[in-house]
Amino acid sequence: MSNKKSLGCIFMVFILIIIIVISLVTCTGNGDSEPPVDLEASVTFDGTQFHVTNNNDFAWNDAKFTLNETYYYTASIDMEPKTEYTIGAAVFSKKDGTRFNPFTQKHSRMFIQVKTENGYISSAFEWK
Repeated sequence: MSNKKSLGCIFMVFILIIIIVISLVTCTGNGDSEPPVDLEASVTFDGTQFHVTNNNDFAWNDAKFTLNETYYYTASIDMEPKTEYTIGAAVFSKKDGTRFNPFTQKHSRMFIQVKTENGYISSAFEWK
């Protein structure tokens, strides 16, 4: 009878080890996860318009732009890769509706955030 109990215990330990190994493999993944992606862009300003180029190999979805930390603009289209987009300075507005005026205000910083398959990525640009 003790041999049957010993075999039963060994079998249970073996099953438990298999369950633990399967759990570890499932929780840690197989190492094929996507590396982080950088937002690759260039931004210039001609006095009234910002020229933003998507230098990534994928379209930017849900692109949000913040100018001088207080003025906002969200692109209503997907921004295709390797394409330049012109954004008028006056489309940037504060939450209260006040528009950015490039003739009376200086642009100093722009923050861009876009949605990807793996979450949001962003980049910042500064002018002196």
